Amino acid sequence: MNNEEFLYEYVMEELENSETKKGVWAKAIAQSEGNNDKAKSLYIQYRVEAIKDGFNSLNISYENLPKEQFINLIKNDFKNTEESEKIKIVQEEKIQEQKEIESRQQVELEKKVDEEKYGKLKGWLIFFAVLLVLWNLSQIGFAEYFKDEYITAINNMYLNGNEKMAELFSYIFYSELFAAFMLFLFTLSFFTKADITRAVGIWFFIILFIVKPFQVIGLINIYQEINEVPTSEIVKLIGSLFWAFLFLLYFIFSKRVKKTFVQKKDTFILMIFAAIIPGLLLMGYISKNGKPSSNELQNTAISKAESYFNNNDYNNANIYYDIALKKGYDPYKVADKYFDEQLYSQAIYWYKNILAKDRHNDIAKFRLGYSFNEIKDYDNAVKYYLKYLDFNNDSIAMNNLSFVYAKKRDWGNAISWAEKALKHGYNYNLFYIGYFFEMIEDYFSAEIWYLKSIEEDNEKASMWNLGLIYEFGKENVVKDIKKAMKLYQKAADLGHEKAKEKIKQNKINLTIKTYLNDVKISILNIKEPYYDGIPLTKGKYHIEVSKKGYKTYNEWVDIKDNELYVPMYKLIGNMAYKIIRSFLPWNDANNRCKAIGKEWELATIDDIMEIKKYTNEITSSSWTKDEAIYGKAYYYDFGNKSFSSTGKNDVNFPVCVNKY
Repeated sequence: MNNEEFLYEYVMEELENSETKKGVWAKAIAQSEGNNDKAKSLYIQYRVEAIKDGFNSLNISYENLPKEQFINLIKNDFKNTEESEKIKIVQEEKIQEQKEIESRQQVELEKKVDEEKYGKLKGWLIFFAVLLVLWNLSQIGFAEYFKDEYITAINNMYLNGNEKMAELFSYIFYSELFAAFMLFLFTLSFFTKADITRAVGIWFFIILFIVKPFQVIGLINIYQEINEVPTSEIVKLIGSLFWAFLFLLYFIFSKRVKKTFVQKKDTFILMIFAAIIPGLLLMGYISKNGKPSSNELQNTAISKAESYFNNNDYNNANIYYDIALKKGYDPYKVADKYFDEQLYSQAIYWYKNILAKDRHNDIAKFRLGYSFNEIKDYDNAVKYYLKYLDFNNDSIAMNNLSFVYAKKRDWGNAISWAEKALKHGYNYNLFYIGYFFEMIEDYFSAEIWYLKSIEEDNEKASMWNLGLIYEFGKENVVKDIKKAMKLYQKAADLGHEKAKEKIKQNKINLTIKTYLNDVKISILNIKEPYYDGIPLTKGKYHIEVSKKGYKTYNEWVDIKDNELYVPMYKLIGNMAYKIIRSFLPWNDANNRCKAIGKEWELATIDDIMEIKKYTNEITSSSWTKDEAIYGKAYYYDFGNKSFSSTGKNDVNFPVCVNKY
């Protein structure tokens, strides 16, 4: 029985027990028109309404109220008591609980409806899911940051002191890495439909608006370094920002986004998974592309410099040696390396750098002098040797400076420094002092030093040079062929090639010939008796040829060939000649002479001079003033007794002679 029925039952019992409420009963009788049954009916009606009003006055629902509490409230005439307050509170709590239940049910219902409508990725989210997958795949581009070319480029930036550029590359990497982290977090939340998806997506696109311009500005700065700003980068930036803006609006205002991504997920776990790949990339990047220490940069620079050096690319080698020096590398190692490899131009560059920082560095001065000498820059060689010798009595430097002056043909200074080197204990080759004196034509001093060189050093070059002086005779030195040949022979014995050739050239096997038989031949200035093929040295010899009944030939002759012909006329006292008194071309004139006999030939100027000793016919009136004697270019002017150039090709009245 519900309380509604119980309420009527309770009122009925009041009637039966005569426990009616007088006021209500009186009202019922008044309106019953004297009908007792009607009065009871009205009483029940009015009493039930009064009880209901009583419950309403207390804000208590009687419908589910326990019978005991129900009766107590009626009997207490619905007064506010502690019990009524408790009942009211309990009922209010039940009402609230019921509302919550109904609310949850409504939510569940709505969820069910939304699940059916939004539970799957639909509409633009399908397109976005594909784009998101492709976006994740594009992160393979991070591999570029770990390639040798990129690492080398970063190291080169640090090497070249362009740290800002290297750091800019790093900032670009870090910004892309952060964007990648947000992308991975966005992807994980998206495909798990996590309730943070919308918020992460909105932040992701906002971050793109910040990161992308920063990256492009950085890249533009990089490209400006190479004077090139590709428009493709600007286009990519605009495209990225355009799509980011569209998706940002979509995720902010799309109802589907709000309804689809509602799953409760552990945000921290999602962030950890999203950070795994970026974390590994970050550690790898720092290990490979972190700012190297000064020592590491020095080693890298030296390695590159050595590589370029070994490939003979000295310009690039110097660039990296310079970098290594800035990182603390010893400049002497570089300078000495070039010097030891005889790369003197490069060595000069480095020794100059050393001297610029330490102007009292004597080693640099000495080696600069040496290096400039090797590249034939003698003025600078003198300059640095003199700087070195200002503070050092170094006989080696004095010797070197002596030779530099010699190459400049400054023989006076060459001699001066050579003598200083000798004085300071240098084992100077005395030959050169003699040679330097010879160059200034002080042959007397040259002879002294050559003789010292021969005596002390047995120097074959000194023997050769002094031999030349003796052979030809020079100022203050008497010509002496014997001394010359003796020195040549000594030099040749020591292996001097020119001396060997000289001896060979000056050796002859003399045979003296004449058309007479049984003549006596002597060479008066040698002890050895003459015989055909007698070995002699070229030079002047006193020759005597005699035969009874003939004139004796006695003359000094400069012997240069293996054979000497003594003309018959020298023995008979005159030269046989014939004059052909006709005008003839030169070739015909010579042939006419040959026709007389095989020993006959066209006379020379010397022959004419010889004939004049024995005859007056040469001045005969039969000879014309322009009588041509020999050859194409000369004629003998008998009137003036001189030869002149004719410019003619003919011979007038040629003279034939027989000198044998």
